[in-house]
Amino acid sequence: MKAADLFVFPTYFEGGQSFVVSEAMAYNLPIITSDASGIPEIIDNKVHGLLFSKGDKEQLKQAIFWALKKPQAMQEMSKNAAMRLQDFSEEKMTEETLKIIENIT
Repeated sequence: MKAADLFVFPTYFEGGQSFVVSEAMAYNLPIITSDASGIPEIIDNKVHGLLFSKGDKEQLKQAIFWALKKPQAMQEMSKNAAMRLQDFSEEKMTEETLKIIENIT
């Protein structure tokens, strides 16, 4: 993954959040991925990467062309994605879980 210039993940997977997207975020890779499963919960379109509708080949093609024409924008999104990844650290998730438990009790 270190040698990649762009991460494209056209998944159909439905069943939670994919760790491979988190790995791409950690490597500061520009991301193009489908809106399947929990991905839109961590990737906001044109903020952290590019999202396209699951199974829509034309949207995928357009996203790839857009990314290739706008490398600066993609680099900015990859930086945003790396910062967003910090929201999903073990420490942050534990902190948020404890807040929820405290609000329940």
